[in-house]
Amino acid sequence: MTDCSGPAFSRRNFATAIAAGSLLGGFSRAGAATPFANLPQLDGELSFDPAVRAEYANDYGRIIHEQPLAVLKPGSVRDIASIVSFARRFGLKIAARGRGHQPFGQAQVSGGIVIDMRSLQQVHTFTADSVEVDASTSWRTLLQATLSYGLAPPVLTKFLGLTVGGTLSIGGVGVTSLRHGAQVDQTLALQVVTGEGDVVVCSTHEHRDLFEAALAGQGQCAIITRATLRLERAPAQVREYLLHYPDLQTLIEDGTRVTQDGRFHGAVALLMPTNGNWSYALTPIRHFTPPEAPDDATLLAGLRFVRGSEQIRDVGYFEYLDEMPPIDFTQSHADIGLLMPLSSTATFVGKSLPRFTPDDLGGVQGIRLFFWKRAAFARPLLRLPEEQFVCYAALLRSPTNDSQALARTLTGNRILYEDNRDGGGVLYPFAAVELTQEDWRRHYGAQWHDLAKAKRRYDPDAVLASGLQLYFT
Repeated sequence: MTDCSGPAFSRRNFATAIAAGSLLGGFSRAGAATPFANLPQLDGELSFDPAVRAEYANDYGRIIHEQPLAVLKPGSVRDIASIVSFARRFGLKIAARGRGHQPFGQAQVSGGIVIDMRSLQQVHTFTADSVEVDASTSWRTLLQATLSYGLAPPVLTKFLGLTVGGTLSIGGVGVTSLRHGAQVDQTLALQVVTGEGDVVVCSTHEHRDLFEAALAGQGQCAIITRATLRLERAPAQVREYLLHYPDLQTLIEDGTRVTQDGRFHGAVALLMPTNGNWSYALTPIRHFTPPEAPDDATLLAGLRFVRGSEQIRDVGYFEYLDEMPPIDFTQSHADIGLLMPLSSTATFVGKSLPRFTPDDLGGVQGIRLFFWKRAAFARPLLRLPEEQFVCYAALLRSPTNDSQALARTLTGNRILYEDNRDGGGVLYPFAAVELTQEDWRRHYGAQWHDLAKAKRRYDPDAVLASGLQLYFT
């Protein structure tokens, strides 16, 4: 059994050891063969080009910069399995990467091998209610394929440029999570490569422990290479309501109301800083296919928005989902997601809003609040507060190239994390905040033992370094 506890498996300590030559001792010294002289035959390409390696020491967050020794662009799943086995043999670390949309270096690895999964993105087999797809396929590509059959995944992130495997590794949530839970809850089966280099198909019916460890498992036990996802009949259009609110409390109460009664197919609240103040809005949606149309009066009945300020629009289903502008990869983004008990949401958010300044917690471009029923979520590693209703707060931090501003924002993230945790909340693992071993133990709670057991079974030599710094005993 490998002891993965303590600083020996810190990614930053791993970088230090590489710099000192200790991890490649016996291979990199003058006159000795490197481990890469023993490479298996590959269908794709393993690149050692310095410019390529530098590219993979960056991501959406632009906060962590860890440069790999090499980058694999696999030509097959066999390549992934072979390079994982190779890395295990020579004591190297592996990180799998899709689009690089991580805020805190989750798909980087210093002195190891990054697998760029984007070379494998095929949509495979369809049935009447499911699809099998390569993990690095974007949700946009998948949705375009399923819509040709009049079908769609029940839950989609608002940014369709993300990859299937990337969001399944942390949970994957969206506007319709109000009804359907997370994307991991819509997953029927996976093909994965374990830390031992084995290709395994898993589901609730076979290798269930591995299936549950891979879904929202932050890449700790296996690399997701394919996923079989549930589909449902797709609507033709979306009616979206933009409802303005006078204050935070009323907004939260109405957000809770529409979650409880299920009148909408989805909803998200928007909090925007405006000239030193905050504006509050709820944007619920209703799916429909003409000639049927939503009944506005019935849907809006009893809601306490500012009457006369509402805006209503109809938009095509795909167009609604694909409205996110291109992601900015030129500045640092210290974004953070927090899940909190609904009972504490008004207090926590209300106390935090005045503090989102450059000199305090750091600035935000906006905050999105989602109100969910906890019962809609079933996967054990997507941690949620214990209450019946929960709120997810997605904080889009102000992008910056100022190192001091970034440092203050990261400090602010830690404060927000601790305050939310102390109120019964948990972190959504798309976050620029560094957690300790004890933080992670507390985060996973009763699931820590099962995750650690799966880690020891499927990645006994701790080859897989994707995700934040987790330590297992």
